[in-house]
Amino acid sequence: MIIQYLKGLGDTRTGRRRIMRAIFADGGTKSLSEFKEVFANETKERKKKEEDQRMTRPMKVDIDQGIFGDYLDQDDDDDSVNKDVDQRTRSSTRLSLLGRRGSDVSLASETDLDRPTVKMETSDANDSESFGGAESMALRQRFLSLLAKASSAFPAEFCDLEDLFDVYTEFIRPLPLPIFSTLVSPSTPYLDHHTHASLTQMLLRPLIASSAPKYDINALRQADLEACYLPYAANSTGVADNAKVGLCVEALLRMLHRYVGLEPVASLGTAIETGIAARKKKASFD
Repeated sequence: MIIQYLKGLGDTRTGRRRIMRAIFADGGTKSLSEFKEVFANETKERKKKEEDQRMTRPMKVDIDQGIFGDYLDQDDDDDSVNKDVDQRTRSSTRLSLLGRRGSDVSLASETDLDRPTVKMETSDANDSESFGGAESMALRQRFLSLLAKASSAFPAEFCDLEDLFDVYTEFIRPLPLPIFSTLVSPSTPYLDHHTHASLTQMLLRPLIASSAPKYDINALRQADLEACYLPYAANSTGVADNAKVGLCVEALLRMLHRYVGLEPVASLGTAIETGIAARKKKASFD
């Protein structure tokens, strides 16, 4: 069914780019001007005055006909009030328990100073919200997965998978780091591991340092990972680009470990440590 909708769009790069703009629409002025509302006043919120008028509208009562208006809803209202009271009671109980454990929590935090902490910057949170949050990203991942499957099954009717991934790379690579991370290292896989590995390698090509050996074989091995990806930084001094390279090589390393297996050799650890140091040094100029 999806091929019927995609006919004519996958033939050209312009059509494929329009599909990607739709998938990654962020609600900005440019997106809204290109992709109009499906229904009239789709995003218009109900005015409070209209809600008040609807709530105060007199209801017909006819006891003989069994029409009692909202009189029988009184018990439901009482139940909802009781539920609210119970919830507030439970909340206050939880707060009091946390208060009593305050000293234990602070003690634990002091003894775990060596643990890495992740701080969500305001800009990162805003970037995530501009794309609609976790539910929206899951839907976008679903679309990317469907397109990849359609391209693999019907390349003549849509487009070749490599051409599709070329457009994926164009749109995914410049995304904000938190969004890029959800696509490269998703908590729930949305692509099979072969497809995911191929896409990750395509994302790496324009990001990784030019000194890295060119690797165009779609059958990654541990030796190739150690030689072509792990030891290298990004081709720029930007913190975000070097972080993206780190995410990509880590994703490849995890997939190789899970689906193929890794040999615990010294060269692997050396390549990993070299890459970490190289990216840290390169990003220090930003």
